[in-house]
Amino acid sequence: RIGRGLIINRNYIYYINIDNNHYREYVTKNGYQVAGFNKVGDDFFRDCFTSIDVIIYEEDRKKLKEQLTKENILAHLSGGNILSINYRMFKDGKPEYYNLRASRSSADDSFIIIEVRNIQRQYEKETEYQKRIVKASEEARIDSLTHCYNYLAFAEEKARLDDKISQNDVDFAICMCDLNDLKHTNDDKGHLMGDQHLVEASVLIRNVFTNSHTYRIGGDEFITILEGEDYHNRYRLVEIFKSRVKENKKKGRAVVAIGLAEVDETVRNFKDLFENADVAMYKNKKELKEGN
Repeated sequence: RIGRGLIINRNYIYYINIDNNHYREYVTKNGYQVAGFNKVGDDFFRDCFTSIDVIIYEEDRKKLKEQLTKENILAHLSGGNILSINYRMFKDGKPEYYNLRASRSSADDSFIIIEVRNIQRQYEKETEYQKRIVKASEEARIDSLTHCYNYLAFAEEKARLDDKISQNDVDFAICMCDLNDLKHTNDDKGHLMGDQHLVEASVLIRNVFTNSHTYRIGGDEFITILEGEDYHNRYRLVEIFKSRVKENKKKGRAVVAIGLAEVDETVRNFKDLFENADVAMYKNKKELKEGN
């Protein structure tokens, strides 16, 4: 049966007469090099469908049955096209990826050729490659010192929020945060202490706004996009933040000014919202320096 060919980790080629469905099975090595004739069968499509419910991974059975009908294969092969199907099949009790390729015989167009080959190793390599690409993309969007998102990530987020504002989908707010006196810290106590205060600032922000993304957008500037739970609790969270900053000030730790801004009738785009948050942040910065 065709199922025997499908489950072995080798290549199989089926040479099928489309007039009567008779077929020959060949075992191959090294791609298309034919190593030897294996067997004949009376009805490729009958044998194939008998095997599907036994050896094919359950989630792929319906798709394979729809695609492996004689009518569907011939329709795909019209005009010299090739039909290629990836699916999972059980091998040693575990699902592995296989590829089936169907084409017209160049020697006799009353025959079609179907090759079945195991592509599990190829699939694993491609999956691992995609994981590395995703990881590299994520790392490129993370600030190496604070582990917040960086300006590249923020630039992408600005475009999304501009769209939300234009569509009057305004269930979000932003908080602009600025680490006070970073230059003085660097000059008086060294850049290591300045870096420590930047890390403290980032931890402070993320520990208060736990459901939001925080971006380091400049040397000492951060912005947090408040959505969901943090947006609904924004006023309470800002007060908690200010209270913790006051404790930090007493202990000589990172002092961070904050400015909250939300979309109202004066805000036409994200730039307006950003400027409102900046104004609010500088107001808080002044209050902190005056000891309020």
